Amino acid sequence: MNKDSLENYVKEVFSLIKTDAKKAKLESENSKTEDAKYNSGYLMAYHMVISRMKSQVWVFGLDEAALGLDDIDPERDLL
Repeated sequence: MNKDSLENYVKEVFSLIKTDAKKAKLESENSKTEDAKYNSGYLMAYHMVISRMKSQVWVFGLDEAALGLDDIDPERDLL
């Protein structure tokens, strides 16, 4: 696998995860009582994944913007 393919793969996967996380946030905010705990847990899983992805970017000397991670803040956008 060449570097461009890997970078494109990572950017695409991160984009899909961010989209799903934002959807989970909306579902959590608009959930009915019986779904509230499930939706909150689902959202927290996305919060954890995105937090981990962002925390590891600097360890590998990567650019958040190049990977599409610069436009989401787990604390601001997912809590």
